[in-house]
Amino acid sequence: MAASDALGAELPHDLLALWLFPEDGGVLLLGPAALAQDQVEVPRPEPFLSQEQLLALEDRFRQAGYASVIASPVRTDERDLGLLLLAAIAAGRFGPFQAIRLFELLQHFEPPFQRLAESMPSEPGSMSLPRARDAEELLGVVVGTGAAARSGAELVTRLSAAIQELLPHDQLEVVMRHPHGGADDWDFVGRDKPPRRWGKEGSPGRGAGAPGPRGVAAIQDRIAEQPTLVIADLAVDREIVWPFRPEGGEAPRLHAMLVAALHGRGVVAGYLFLGSAASDLYRPGDEALIRVIAPVVAAQAAALHALAEVDALRHTVTALEGPGSALARSVRMLAATANLPAATQGIAGLLRVLTGCHSCRFILRMGGDEAVAFEPGELRPLMDLPLIPIEGAAFAPVLTGEAPVLLRPGGDDEQLILPLRVAGKPFGVMVLTGPAGGRLAAVTLTAQQVADTVAPHLELVRREAGLEARSRK
Repeated sequence: MAASDALGAELPHDLLALWLFPEDGGVLLLGPAALAQDQVEVPRPEPFLSQEQLLALEDRFRQAGYASVIASPVRTDERDLGLLLLAAIAAGRFGPFQAIRLFELLQHFEPPFQRLAESMPSEPGSMSLPRARDAEELLGVVVGTGAAARSGAELVTRLSAAIQELLPHDQLEVVMRHPHGGADDWDFVGRDKPPRRWGKEGSPGRGAGAPGPRGVAAIQDRIAEQPTLVIADLAVDREIVWPFRPEGGEAPRLHAMLVAALHGRGVVAGYLFLGSAASDLYRPGDEALIRVIAPVVAAQAAALHALAEVDALRHTVTALEGPGSALARSVRMLAATANLPAATQGIAGLLRVLTGCHSCRFILRMGGDEAVAFEPGELRPLMDLPLIPIEGAAFAPVLTGEAPVLLRPGGDDEQLILPLRVAGKPFGVMVLTGPAGGRLAAVTLTAQQVADTVAPHLELVRREAGLEARSRK
């Protein structure tokens, strides 16, 4: 469980149990699944769990052989959204300090738990998956399908099987609006490992070629305010394309396409796509059927889309969205080595965890109008690196102090450029590259704290390189 990995560094444990309190009532075990066999009863908050209830639950686990147990709610001002319990076999693992620290950490669980509590059903439902044989069975089967799914990929697989006889298709995709992205950022619900994105160019994820000219915009323009859209033949209607194309591969050879808008809270939150290798397949009766299931699929996809964010809690909890943690981790990283390649590689790894970036680069001024750029782990001395002009470079406004930071969008990626400074004066920049959608902007403060911590280390290396260069003249 991602939450267990995130908390393990600060609060070592042998067991982590997590429960959700859905908005419509009830208690839902998120993990571990094996705990369901023990029939552990967790009280429902009204609207908060009392200290006595928490202590009683802790005692239940102590009786099961765990010497150290601590339970804490995910709490808002209005109610408890969930509950997390840590247990360890060793005695004396959790005291008052650990209890306070756990409560603080759980405040960062609040946003995803709020979304889950609003969208998840109170009962997980049956794991059976009957196929709908006629229109009267369709809605009930789809409801059961979504209740049984535990991931977006499982939802798409089960939904495809459930509706196949009534709505034949060769491909099925569900896309939902990305929660932190722009109007043209959509996620493939069934392709969350790794996450795949559908953008305005129709390109799913970084590195995939755009299969069509307009992607999302073309679908939105054509479907407009209508609940469904039928394309007789994609080979003829070149404006519309099938949304998913594998990286490095060809788009599936589909012809007929049926699309249903998925609404949430009064707006279009996603789309359900059915595609067939046959042309001119879908009729008005098929549109009527997909309109029946669209509201159910919308709710199911929204719930699982939000649940996928729980997998990202490791990043949220590790970073804590605050400068203190980033600062402390950076200081420890730099204090552990005097080796520049090792230090920069360590900082790069830390930045990937804290910010979600997939690469970083350092650029240092090495004279009046020139600089050197290097990747983490660079083995060559600074004076042996090629010089690049500063004037006109994308990083120049930050290096010269004209801009405090820069966020540069660029297709599927974006760059965050931050100053490396000593005594308030920039002498270089740190460039982070990550997926588009605003995530880097949201962690600017954390990234700047890391940059400020590594800056004196790099400044020392830069000055030593300057002294050595002058001694060679």
